[in-house]
Amino acid sequence: MLFRLTRSVFIGVTLFLLVHLTSCANLQFVFGPHQVDPEVQPYVDEFMYKAATYGIHPDISKITIHVVEFDEDRDDNMVTIGECIPDFFMDQSYIVILPITWRWMSEDKRVMLVGHELSHCVASLQHFDGLTVLNDKVIRASIMNSVLPTEEMLEPNMQYYWDELFCQEWHANSSHCPFPSALLPEN
Repeated sequence: MLFRLTRSVFIGVTLFLLVHLTSCANLQFVFGPHQVDPEVQPYVDEFMYKAATYGIHPDISKITIHVVEFDEDRDDNMVTIGECIPDFFMDQSYIVILPITWRWMSEDKRVMLVGHELSHCVASLQHFDGLTVLNDKVIRASIMNSVLPTEEMLEPNMQYYWDELFCQEWHANSSHCPFPSALLPEN
């Protein structure tokens, strides 16, 4: 009886691990411990540098980032261009970025996408889908918006977006803060 129970437990644990470890098979790659795709590393470095200027030092030692094809099925017809996937079992997180969108993004938008996903993984930030008025123009209020700001919104307002992310979302106590925060509801 003990042998059967032990064997059943062994088979159950083995099946659980097999299912868990292969559940990312639709991502078409196997993650290892803390890896950053060389194509993404400069943008991670820039995000970390910016965070440090606000006195924030995110721990990304348990995050792996890859530009890969992944299953982006959604019910709302939106395209997921990046995603933070927490793995509580392995005590790490994975960021995947869809290559087709990564390739056409500007440098600024790449940094913002990396910052957006790292903010999900490291600071557990959620989407913030508001609008604000800045320099007489309505813009997305945050890079934590579920839709990244357009190039027209992003380029002239990079400092605003860094301030908003680190001062408002990460709660930095920095000389870079405060900043405008008049929010309008998004339609």
